[in-house]
Amino acid sequence: LDNITPEQMKAQAEMLENMDPAALSSMAPQFQGMDPAQLKMVSSMMKNMDPQQMKSMAKMAQQMQGMPSDPAAME
Repeated sequence: LDNITPEQMKAQAEMLENMDPAALSSMAPQFQGMDPAQLKMVSSMMKNMDPQQMKSMAKMAQQMQGMPSDPAAME
């Protein structure tokens, strides 16, 4: 992500928006359980991000992958 261009980010957002939700969740587990409207919202947000915002979002997503999906499990 350090060298991603705004054009590449936009292309990835468009791919996310147009990809079958089942295929997307198998490729990117962080999107499992999201409905098409939520995926569209994420792709719209990505289209409007600058490279620094995209890096921050990617880092946060990586950190969240190790967290349990049930907040009660954290107690």
